Amino acid sequence: MSLFSKELQFKISANQSTVFSLPFPPLSPTGFPAPIALQREVDDYSLFRGDREPPSYYQDALDNSQQNPILIEDEEDIEEGQGQEQDLNGDVKMDDLTSGSDSDYTKYWIDWFLSTKGNEYFCEVDEEYIIDRFNLTGLNSEVQHYVQALDLITDSLEEELDDEMREQVEKSARHLYGLIHARFIITSRGLAKMLEKYKKADFGRCPRVLCHNQPLLPVGLSDQPYTKSVKLYCPRCEDIYNPKATRHANIDGAYYGSTFPHMLFQVYPHLLPPKNHERYVPRIFGFKIHDIAKQHRWQDQQREEQQRRIAASNNEGNTNNNP
Repeated sequence: MSLFSKELQFKISANQSTVFSLPFPPLSPTGFPAPIALQREVDDYSLFRGDREPPSYYQDALDNSQQNPILIEDEEDIEEGQGQEQDLNGDVKMDDLTSGSDSDYTKYWIDWFLSTKGNEYFCEVDEEYIIDRFNLTGLNSEVQHYVQALDLITDSLEEELDDEMREQVEKSARHLYGLIHARFIITSRGLAKMLEKYKKADFGRCPRVLCHNQPLLPVGLSDQPYTKSVKLYCPRCEDIYNPKATRHANIDGAYYGSTFPHMLFQVYPHLLPPKNHERYVPRIFGFKIHDIAKQHRWQDQQREEQQRRIAASNNEGNTNNNP
């Protein structure tokens, strides 16, 4: 909301006509400057220096504006308020501020899934890919309520379900979408979509200092669901890391598979970063630790291991000798 006028303007007729803006406009009971717009002839500038009391018409206008302040809406407020139903008190109803109705939810299931917090690693699977049943071969035996889950993903579920059944179907739909996603991202279309996310570093950057913020790619350690959670692969140091956020660490690694990051660089070899041969060198007071120290540690470990084996062998011999 903005005020009709934030300054009180007077035209002073002294030697020449000028426009004067009152630097401290009076406040209305709401705390905002009183929206008064007046233009009167004032023949003495001492009014604004405090030498004289303001004329009666100014005080009358001030009292009137404090009782009935004139407010107009900004263009942004008008645009935001269009189409919103108001109640008897002039307040916007809470129903109009909700994120969407049930029909909107079922109409755009994939959009809802991708916008859910924790699903930032997923890309949008093309509807044509999902509709082609050849791409879903074998998934009907891995997902419960397969038909209803697929209908929910493709926004064609017309069957009325109770709350318990709907919860199970939604869980199956999320699992089915993840398995479809793992197949889609190794296609040319899926690789292109994941490449855009990789360029924007949507999957994070390598925590290794010597990799210099290299973007990461999601990878699964197993293609079987419910086995391992998703990991992040760094193509520079060729190592894997756990996601920083817990909501990402709980994603099933089978939703990305063990093939995706390596397939991406086979298709786009020019994006493969050069291998980093930099290694951290431990130092003590600025001096590198001599290799002989490593050899001594290795010898100590071998000696301790040999002594442990001898002690275990002696204990086993004493046990056999005793009746």
